[in-house]
Amino acid sequence: MARPKGSKNKPRRDLIEMIDKEFPTYDPIRELIKVATSKDRKIGLANKMHANEVVARYIRPQLKSVEHSVGGGGLGKISFSMELDERKDKAK
Repeated sequence: MARPKGSKNKPRRDLIEMIDKEFPTYDPIRELIKVATSKDRKIGLANKMHANEVVARYIRPQLKSVEHSVGGGGLGKISFSMELDERKDKAK
């Protein structure tokens, strides 16, 4: 019998339970945010940028490229991308 859609497989579930038991206050997203926002120069810009990239995957939609084909001659494929910026200007 197949497991219900969205349920975790046993090895993953066991790993999550072990981490929760051994490190009850651990939250990987919070730890990455701490690295990304740290003022400690030892961490380095490359590590901060990587932490920001990983966190962004969880809090912002990931943009996909879009291809559009035009039939009937001439143009072929047109590709474009767009940026989505959901930030609000709260300084005003």
